[in-house]
Amino acid sequence: MVLNKKTKRRNQRIVDLARKGMNSRDIAKRVKISQTLVSRMLRRYYAKNKKTPFHIVRKQERTKRILKLRKKGVSIRKIAETLGIGAHTAWMTVKQRNR
Repeated sequence: MVLNKKTKRRNQRIVDLARKGMNSRDIAKRVKISQTLVSRMLRRYYAKNKKTPFHIVRKQERTKRILKLRKKGVSIRKIAETLGIGAHTAWMTVKQRNR
């Protein structure tokens, strides 16, 4: 199966969004395709390239975002609300990085 340029670009965009930490539901909404297609595509991509698992990359990206916001002086509660994670998770991330 040969993919055209448009499809390749879309697939790369999906992978980039996944690496940035977006979940398959949000990616599907943004790219306007079904969530099943997104997760299937990501699974294939990971199997083919044997790169770092997405959940680890997501965690690293999330950590970077948390620390960046914290440096600006944003409260942990606001960070947690913005990223859709628990306040305790955000607090522990900051605490671990400040050791």
